[in-house]
Amino acid sequence: MTQRILIVNDDPALLRLIDLLLKEEGYEPIPMHNRTAAYSMAVEERPSLIILDTWLGERDSGWDLLLALKADEITEGIPVLICTSDLDGLKEKAAIISQMRGLQVIGKPFDPDTLLLRIKEMLEPTLEGSSSE
Repeated sequence: MTQRILIVNDDPALLRLIDLLLKEEGYEPIPMHNRTAAYSMAVEERPSLIILDTWLGERDSGWDLLLALKADEITEGIPVLICTSDLDGLKEKAAIISQMRGLQVIGKPFDPDTLLLRIKEMLEPTLEGSSSE
């Protein structure tokens, strides 16, 4: 089964870049630029992962979406990769971020290989702890 990844970003060029990268790796990307539509899509489709920018037109709109997703029983377990250049926002939200499970952060600009590696790590968390003694 192909893993679906919801990409939420209001930058059309970056949205297209991530969409193409994911397709090349065999994932099924679901690109979205609107916070409200992205929330509905997450509830309906229950993607394997969400790549989320924190700044969706307005500075905290991505954070608001993250909090809504983590507060909903249907979407709370979906891993989220925050992809942002808002370092001040990350510092402000550090306490919240540290308490959320299934959440990682990658800064923009990012190296495409680093993004893909982070996605693979988040989608295959059992590989990290599977070494035998």
